[in-house]
Parts: sequence; C-alpha cells; structure tokens
Amino acid sequence: TMDTRGGGVGVWGAPLFSIVTPVVERARIRLDEPLNISRAPGEVMAVCSLLSFMVEDVLRAGGDKKDVDANELVQSLSQRLHQAVAGIDPQVNVGTYLERTGLAYMFSVVAGRFANPTHVYKKDEVPSVHEYLGFVALLNQAISISHQLRTDLREGNHKYLAHQIALLYQTLTQLRDPSSQSLRKAIESRFEDVKAAIERTGVPNLTPELQAWLDGLLADVLSLRIPSPTTSKINPYFLFLQHQRRPPTTTAPSLSLSPPKGIH
Repeated sequence: TMDTRGGGVGVWGAPLFSIVTPVVERARIRLDEPLNISRAPGEVMAVCSLLSFMVEDVLRAGGDKKDVDANELVQSLSQRLHQAVAGIDPQVNVGTYLERTGLAYMFSVVAGRFANPTHVYKKDEVPSVHEYLGFVALLNQAISISHQLRTDLREGNHKYLAHQIALLYQTLTQLRDPSSQSLRKAIESRFEDVKAAIERTGVPNLTPELQAWLDGLLADVLSLRIPSPTTSKINPYFLFLQHQRRPPTTTAPSLSLSPPKGIH
C-alpha cells in the first residue's frame, strides 16, 4: 500500500512521490520535504533537459528572449535548477556548475541563460536532447512493431501483416541509419509477395516460405542496436554521471568519443 497523505506538487502540477523500491514495508513519501533539497546530480540533468525543450519550443514558435523569459514554465524550471544546484553546493552558482561539470556543452541553450552569455557552448561531438531521444523513440517503435508482427505471425493472425510490414518500413526509413538500409531493401524485395499471398486466399495466410523469410527479417530488426556514432555522442551524459561519483574538481570531464562499455 502507499500512504498518500500530505500535499505538494511538482513542476508539472503532479503530486511529488519518492522513488519506490521493491520492499515489503510501506514506501516513504516525501511530500512535505522542501523542494530546494536536491537528491542527486542527475536531477540537474533532468531539469536541464526539460528546460532545453521549453526554450527551444518557444524559439521555434517565433519567440525571442523576452518571450522565453516570460514563459511561466521556463521560469519554474529555472527556479528548480537553481534549487537543485544549491542542494549540491550552496557556494556555486548555476553557470559555474554547468561549466565545471561539462553540462554547459550538453545543454548549450541552458548554459546561454546561466553561464557566460558571450560564449558559444556547442560542440559537434555532444548531441542535442532532441537528436538522441528522437532516435531512441524510432528505434523503440521499430522493435515494438516487430514484436507484434512476430506474435501475429506465429499465432496465425496474418490478415494485417502487410499493413504492419508497411509501418515497419516507414519507421526504418525515418531512422535514416545505414544499419537499417539492408532491412528496407529486404522488405522491398518481398512486400508484393506478402500482399499477394494474403489477398489471394480465402483465409489470409502466408506460405511457409514467406513465413520463414518474415521471421528471419524480424530477428534482424530485433537485433538492431544504436550505432556507434550515435552511441559515442551520448558518452558525455554517462561521463557526467560517473564524474559525480568522484570527489568534485574544478575541471569538466573529458568529452571522449569512445562509447561506454555495455551501451548499444
């Protein structure tokens, strides 16, 4: 059970609950604790991500710096960022913290607001939030469609396979990654055969040969991994979190291009 007594809301207006771990005893709720206590440096990264999205959205809509400054959610997130950094080190301001940890180059839009306004905080080897999350969302969509296709194929539900394969093809095209090019070509080579097999029979059903082909194609899609160039570009995020486990220094972590072990 969960004790939901107390009050308090987060940035989005939703109740603030603590992270619940799988234990037998009742979860501890932190509704009444002050918001200016930061639980981890990772919270700074999370707030920077949200703030980057909000600032970029305002600018994409044709707004300027005044519009950004007047945005209520930007103001709320900016205050939360100040609180989070103060919870880590009350003697350091946001701009100094971002530069010291290397977050200034991961969130250049945020750094432009809190650090040196005359400095360009942008490096090609450091990705934008949109770039990485957009890629992962498409990859997840391709894998989800493949799982559904595999289930329908093995259970004999072949009526909508052609439609699902077309959706998978569109997703692989949007990935725009060399690793998916051979998969797209494989679909192009057999898609009309799949459609014909489903349409010409009274009960939609693929031939054993087409079933084997599709099963192999899905196995290849499900083995897709984030490619090395994209993986290496998220390395600064992992370096930041690893850096926080060591004693603080005045230098930012190295922005190496070598992907961390175990990340695919």
